[in-house]
Amino acid sequence: MANRVTWDLRRIYPLLNLLNNPHTRLSAIHITGTNGKGSTSSYIDNILLKAGYKTGRYNSPHFLEPRDSIRINGQITDRKDYRELSDLVYAKSRAADIGATQFEVLTASALYWFDLKKVDVAIVEVGLGGTHDATNVFEKPLVSVITSIGLDHEEFLGNSIEKIAYEKAGIIKNGVLAVIGPQKELAAVNVIKKYLSEKVKVDHVEWVEPAVWDLSSKESGWANLPLKVNYDEPSSTSTIRFKIPLYGDYQLENVATAVTAIDLMRKKFPQFSKITNSHISEGIVTTKWPGRLQYLDISPLISGRNQKETINVIADEGKDLSSILRVLLRKGDSFLPISFSQVEEMFWVKPTDTSLLVSLANNLDLDLDIRETGGLINALNRACEIKEQKGGNIIIAGNLLPNPQSPLLMV
Repeated sequence: MANRVTWDLRRIYPLLNLLNNPHTRLSAIHITGTNGKGSTSSYIDNILLKAGYKTGRYNSPHFLEPRDSIRINGQITDRKDYRELSDLVYAKSRAADIGATQFEVLTASALYWFDLKKVDVAIVEVGLGGTHDATNVFEKPLVSVITSIGLDHEEFLGNSIEKIAYEKAGIIKNGVLAVIGPQKELAAVNVIKKYLSEKVKVDHVEWVEPAVWDLSSKESGWANLPLKVNYDEPSSTSTIRFKIPLYGDYQLENVATAVTAIDLMRKKFPQFSKITNSHISEGIVTTKWPGRLQYLDISPLISGRNQKETINVIADEGKDLSSILRVLLRKGDSFLPISFSQVEEMFWVKPTDTSLLVSLANNLDLDLDIRETGGLINALNRACEIKEQKGGNIIIAGNLLPNPQSPLLMV
């Protein structure tokens, strides 16, 4: 492994033990995958809130600052509370000479906070992979969810779909409900099926089909999803209809995965039987997930998804950078690459030098207007100037960072 920090669970368990093992008292929904984890977790969170449950949600990477990774009832942790929480966990780690990483401290802080606040459900997104991730401490979560799998973080997860899928399948535990979102890669499906047959015995596994746009509706954004009446035996289906507020056809997959997880829970666990179709529909339509294919007033299209599959999504409405740039850029585009510093608490996210991006873009033979502007503000100002002169859209693409100073801007 290229980084000196070992990627395993040897530090998180002792740290949680010093915090009186909060994870053992949490009813968790554990979510991994390459794309769609954040949107899926947000849909689930909102649905549960509409049904009257108290929720804790942990997402990574954080959007603006670490505390926004930790939410209670959809609300970001207060700065003072987060500082006290983080200081406590860091102090425990230092006193016991555990040497916990920043991400492990953040994860432990989230689980401790959820336990302290006595949430009904903790919705926990994996940081990296699955098996060896610091979040993989739940002996028996309510549901283990795997969203779409593709190539990502190959330095740590492996350089094939098979290796990555196997790593992510490691969050599935004995006796759980498993929900597998729609997969584009047959190799991922085969690996997960093999893992389910050889490594664990689940209570139930549900393979999700995407929702379908309701073309009969006069208003855009409405979709339909058939749900099984009974998951324990072959049965008829009933269709639920809802409006999807987030952009992108791939949300048909994410929302279907979230709704299937909720539907399984309400039919398998008595404590969730009060969740109605109205709660589901209301929860979906009020879901917000900033920074993910989001339209802003200055007319950029922002995507914080960082896989090559995602670039294809943008075209609808550690990678091979040349291939990604070739898909993203068109002849005559203006291209404004921006550098960024090492991402706080995410050691596996590494910046790409802008000079490399410039060199790769020049080799594409697309007659690009390439400019190194010196930073985000300059790049945005320049992008707006170009838009005024030439029209078109501003597209911002790259990894989500603590401060949105990173990505590539294309006009």
